[in-house]
Amino acid sequence: MKINALRKSIAALTVLFMSTPIWAQAPQISWDLDEAISQIDRQAGDFSTFMARAEVINKDADGTEDTTIGTGFIREDGMMRYDPDDSDTQFLVDRNKVMVHNKAEKTVNEYRFRDHKDRLEPFIRLGFSNTGKDLRDNYLITILGEEQIGDARTLQLELTPKKDNVRQTVRTVTLWIDQASWMPKRQLINATDGSTMTITYSGIARNIKLRSELFSDRWPRGTEVIRN
Repeated sequence: MKINALRKSIAALTVLFMSTPIWAQAPQISWDLDEAISQIDRQAGDFSTFMARAEVINKDADGTEDTTIGTGFIREDGMMRYDPDDSDTQFLVDRNKVMVHNKAEKTVNEYRFRDHKDRLEPFIRLGFSNTGKDLRDNYLITILGEEQIGDARTLQLELTPKKDNVRQTVRTVTLWIDQASWMPKRQLINATDGSTMTITYSGIARNIKLRSELFSDRWPRGTEVIRN
């Protein structure tokens, strides 16, 4: 009887181990870093424009959150524009500054990056027009895993700045790269002061014709430009 009981226990344990849920196993990563960088290089080499719906969540160090949803545009030269839906404000970003246009107040506030090193907007470009070599030259890159975001299978990359002056602003940038387009589906920018900016994209259109006026810094007559 004891032998039969032991056999039954062993059989039960075998069934238990064989039926262990797959999520208990270590996550499988189907790309190594060199392959991923090569794919990003190919995407960057053919990149001209990007348009998408964008949810932007800004979180302060104390946990206060501000969420906007709007339309974002990026051009191969690094020009960016973001138009929130429920706001009179537009954001225009070039290589040197961010311009915040308030249509109702007829003002534009300019913030030059050399004077406002805490601005996170320049890091939104990461993963679009940057080549894989650019990323490797300027960041330590770690693959964190794969994740499904909506209908996109993404590869999660963590970028740690190599340059001291960049680390004064940003601790890390995490990119969720869509494995179909090899462009970011989501970005998480972790600032040194503890604040974060998270951008999630949907309805993405790539390499479409965008009017040059979208990126113009010629403001309506009577607009006051305030340089901060």
